[in-house]
Amino acid sequence: MDRSDIDALVLDYLVHEGYKTAAEKMVEEASLSPPTELDHVDDRMKKQRQDVKLTRVLKLLMWLEKQLATKLEVETLDWMGPSKPSSASSASPQTKPDNGDSKPTS
Repeated sequence: MDRSDIDALVLDYLVHEGYKTAAEKMVEEASLSPPTELDHVDDRMKKQRQDVKLTRVLKLLMWLEKQLATKLEVETLDWMGPSKPSSASSASPQTKPDNGDSKPTS
């Protein structure tokens, strides 16, 4: 691999990662022809920043939605009052067979 190949790889990296000023300086100092992507670095980096901001906003909205749903669930349960016992626990307690010597319970 010769020097011009290495310069081209480094320049490609700089452009791809958004280091426009460094790429322009390298083009100038190494007498390389500027890649066409160099003109679009600012636009691409701006779009990436917007995408990151949008992702953060969406994550925040999802978190808020979860918090709200939890709060509404708790408030709904509080509003409904104590939950009704299940059918198994609401059945009358089992009574011992009456052998005539105990008083009826109410």
